[in-house]
Amino acid sequence: MNRIRSAVLAFGLFIVPSPDRSQVSPDRLDALFLPLVSEGSPGFAVGVIHGGRLDLSRTYGLANLETGARITESTCFCLASLTRQFTAAAIILLVRDGKLLYDELITEVFPEFPAYGKTVTIRHLLSHTSGPKDYEDMYLPAR
Repeated sequence: MNRIRSAVLAFGLFIVPSPDRSQVSPDRLDALFLPLVSEGSPGFAVGVIHGGRLDLSRTYGLANLETGARITESTCFCLASLTRQFTAAAIILLVRDGKLLYDELITEVFPEFPAYGKTVTIRHLLSHTSGPKDYEDMYLPAR
């Protein structure tokens, strides 16, 4: 539980600047974001993306409050279930607007999805009954 609590305190943030790139520099990012963290506080990473590629990145604060490990450019932000509510709300809005159906197969929405998706509906995904394993077990190295 402590690992999860520490991971949840860290936050990932991405900024897409205006086309005027002269306004974006490490010093400008530091001026904006250093006041948001204090010594020993949870932190975040900032990435500036321009033209589809990462132009600049900075990190602030701690990734783990217990060990004092700082956030680095290679820190993995384990979001756990924090994004589920936002994704579910977006799907519900798409259903409300008639762009999706709850009983629609995900292979109808994403034709390139693997064959096991031929039995999985949008409703299954929203109710967490679709069957795929926990994504962290599928993609993250053993802890």
